[in-house]
Amino acid sequence: MLTRLYLRDFALVNELVVRPGPGLNVFTGDTGAGKSIIVNAVALLAGGRAESHLVRSGSKSAFIEGVFELPAAHPVWPGLTELGIDDDVPGQLIVQREIWPGGRSQVRLNSRSVTLRALESIGRLLVEINGQNQQLDLLRPARQLLFLDEFAGCIDLRSRYRREYDRLASLEAERERLGADAAARAREVDMLSYQIGEIEDARVEPDEERQLLAELRRSSNLAELTALIDGALGALAGSDGASNRIGSALAGLARAQTLDPDSADSLEQLRVAQEIADQAAADLRARLE
Repeated sequence: MLTRLYLRDFALVNELVVRPGPGLNVFTGDTGAGKSIIVNAVALLAGGRAESHLVRSGSKSAFIEGVFELPAAHPVWPGLTELGIDDDVPGQLIVQREIWPGGRSQVRLNSRSVTLRALESIGRLLVEINGQNQQLDLLRPARQLLFLDEFAGCIDLRSRYRREYDRLASLEAERERLGADAAARAREVDMLSYQIGEIEDARVEPDEERQLLAELRRSSNLAELTALIDGALGALAGSDGASNRIGSALAGLARAQTLDPDSADSLEQLRVAQEIADQAAADLRARLE
C-alpha cells in the first residue's frame, strides 16, 4: 500500500507530505480545495501523462515521490527483478517522478532511472484509480486480457513474451535498416560508376586544368592582349621596327667587313638577332590570326 506521498512544486502545492493510513482514507473539501491534486499525483506515479502546467508557477520542476510497502508475494516484484531493480529496504518500493515545464519527465524506481513505459507496466500493478464512468474501462480488450492473464496466473509468461516480442521487433527494424542501407549503397555505387565513366569519356589531360585557366585569362583580357601583341609586332616588324634597323646594321657591317675582317663575329651576331626578330614577328602574327 501507499504509505507516504511527497509533493514539491506540484500544481498549486509548494510542499506537501501525505501519510495514508491502513484501510479507507477519505479526502474531503469544497470544490477547488485541491483534492484532485492528490489523485493526479498518484496517477503520475502510476505512469500517467505529465503536462507542463503541473509544474508550479516560477519553479524549475515539480517532484513527486511515493513510498509503497508491498508483501513479498506482490505481483510487482517479478517485473522489478526483470528491470534489475532491488528492494534496498525489504518490501519497500520508492517511485519518484520529476517533471519540467516543457512536459519532459524523469522516472526512478528505488533510485534507478527507468523508462515511462516501464513505470506504466509497474504502475498498473500498484495503483488502480476509478472515477466517473470508470466502469467503461472494463470494455477495453487490453483490460480484459490483463484480467484473464492474472486469473490464469501467467503474468510472468506474459512479461517474458512481451520482452521477446520487443526484441524481435527491434531485430526486424534493424534488418529493415540494413536492407535500406544496402539499397542506398547500391545507388551510390551506380552514381559513382556513372561519374567515373563521364570522367573517362572526357579524356581529361593531367595539365588540362592549368591550360584551361590560362585560356580563360586570355579570353577575359582579349582586347588588351591583342593591343599589346599588335604593339610588340609593330616594334619588331614595323617600318621603323627592330627588324629593319637590324637589317640596316647588317648592310653597313657587311661593307665594314670588307675593310676590317675582325667585324665578322659582330656580323654573325647581327644575323642571329635578325633571325630571332623575324621568328618572333612571325609568332606574333600567328597569335593575332
